[in-house]
Amino acid sequence: MKLLFFLLPVAVIAAEPADSWRGEMRVIDLNMHLPASRPAIERVARGMERAGAGAGVNLDGGTVTRKDDGKSQFERTVALAEEAAPGRFVHFMDLDYASWDGADFAERAVRQVGEGRRLGAAGLAVGGRLGLSLRDGGARLIKFDDAKLDAVWAKCGELGMPVSIHAGDELPAALDRVIARHPKTIFVCASLAGNAGDLVQMDRRLDERPNMMADLAGCIPQLRRHAPDKVRDFFAKHADRILFASGAVVDGEYSGDATLEPLALPTGVRRKVQSDNARRLLARSLPLPTIRAARIGRDFAPDGRLDEAAWKAAQPARIEQKTQDAAAHPVLSTSVRALWSDAFLYLGYECPYTKLNVFEPAQKGERMGLWEKDVVEAFIAPDPAKPATYSEYEWAPNGDWLDLTLSPVTKPDFGWDSKMEFAASVDEAARVWRVEVRIPVAALARPKVGGKWRINLYRYDKASDVLLAFSPTLSGTFHAPARFGWLEFLK
Repeated sequence: MKLLFFLLPVAVIAAEPADSWRGEMRVIDLNMHLPASRPAIERVARGMERAGAGAGVNLDGGTVTRKDDGKSQFERTVALAEEAAPGRFVHFMDLDYASWDGADFAERAVRQVGEGRRLGAAGLAVGGRLGLSLRDGGARLIKFDDAKLDAVWAKCGELGMPVSIHAGDELPAALDRVIARHPKTIFVCASLAGNAGDLVQMDRRLDERPNMMADLAGCIPQLRRHAPDKVRDFFAKHADRILFASGAVVDGEYSGDATLEPLALPTGVRRKVQSDNARRLLARSLPLPTIRAARIGRDFAPDGRLDEAAWKAAQPARIEQKTQDAAAHPVLSTSVRALWSDAFLYLGYECPYTKLNVFEPAQKGERMGLWEKDVVEAFIAPDPAKPATYSEYEWAPNGDWLDLTLSPVTKPDFGWDSKMEFAASVDEAARVWRVEVRIPVAALARPKVGGKWRINLYRYDKASDVLLAFSPTLSGTFHAPARFGWLEFLK
């Protein structure tokens, strides 16, 4: 083990720049209607990339009712999207109302929701037909707040599946009754529930219904007609409840504007609307994140500065969501970059801080209990088929460290030595601490171009008492291999 620790007197890093989440493709579009052909979906994905939208929610997933070929529309939709643009879309399912007149409709519908969740549905989409044109066998209008649907809304809440509702402004009373009856279910009302022209009304509805959220599909032109200060006040008040959405797939092309620039919103509000709110809402359904390691031709020894030219070729990943519930904590947004060579895997962390909390004095050997104070961590499983067999690494800003291996069939091995090298530094002027690491591939496995390992990256900041993750585990522990993200080795 070789380590260095020192203080840097000059600030060399700035806070996260405005709209960096767009440049890093972290925008999520919550209201999309994908076309039904591979070339068209590929065009949509390219348009999203130009707009800075890394993920989209397809509200046209279809029903889970099996067809003659044994596949449901939902399964075919998911398969086509994954073939055309892997990892870019999540899908909301539709409900099949064919058995509405049967006495057991509610029971059948609840089973549909459960099956949709099993197949990967992120939520339930309720289109504009319900309450307006959808009719039963006797030609009677099926009402939006019909009691037969209560079991469906409740099941969505039980499974953590948000309900996207296109009720518009024609059914506000019925919609409010449904939302009020099911406080444990999140309802995302498309297009500000038809209230983009009346922010006073929308403000009142959000105040009265804490389980109500709203997306912005098609709303920007109407919002621009309001006084700018009124719009900013509305968004600032409800910044945690509004979701970016374009609804903009026209003729197989994505035309969404992910900037929100016409509204002149504060940076923190834009970030929540464009990224953070959706990431928390859909945490259990979004594709697991990937950190990509750039290949280098020359090895170098860590010095904690992260000023080697090779680091500029590596795209940063972010440790910034609370591991328990995926809530964002931007003030501590920690960037991590990865590099690799035939001999080493490199990791570089940059950690903003308010107050350092470390053990005193630092010790030469491993520090047990290191996780109780400021620390960054990496859990690495080289065999994707065995994510529960992994090595764990911890590094503190004062140079303390720990490494061990874990397996489902043995006790943690604290005596294991990876022979890693690292250096830690603290930049007091910029309020940033850094760790630069290289781990011999002999302690892991030999990487291959295009290969993927499982990985999760963590940080504990004691001053804020927050546990942050690259891929939130959605539990009280970091040791959740099923939630590990991916490490991809680039050329």
